[in-house]
Amino acid sequence: MGILLFPGAKEIGGITFDIHTFIASSFFLIVGMQAISFALLVRSFGAAQQIMPDFHFSWLQSFLTLERILIIAMVLIVGGLVGLITSTLQWASIGFGPLEYSNMLRVLLLSMTAITVGAQLAFTAFLSSIIEIPTR
Repeated sequence: MGILLFPGAKEIGGITFDIHTFIASSFFLIVGMQAISFALLVRSFGAAQQIMPDFHFSWLQSFLTLERILIIAMVLIVGGLVGLITSTLQWASIGFGPLEYSNMLRVLLLSMTAITVGAQLAFTAFLSSIIEIPTR
């Protein structure tokens, strides 16, 4: 939904979806990302402690290494920081006065969502790596 609303408002069946729906979709993306991360971490921990069946996506685990996840997280965070700095410079260019919300808020919201998801991915990657350390 956020991808569809980033360029601007969309009307579907007489209902206009705009910045408020974009904000909600960003929050749902963050919550969904956290839920998926939590589920994968619980599954990995359960398999490591032999209290749950083994995680049968070994091809995914071998591909999603700590380093690769951290690279993805870094790209998201840096991209978000670029958008945040761009928005701040745009605001500074008008003397930190009233903002034209329709465009700037979309960039700012996307940037903050990218930073949040990137940080969540980095934390998840580190915790996942710790869970995978063999114990006695």
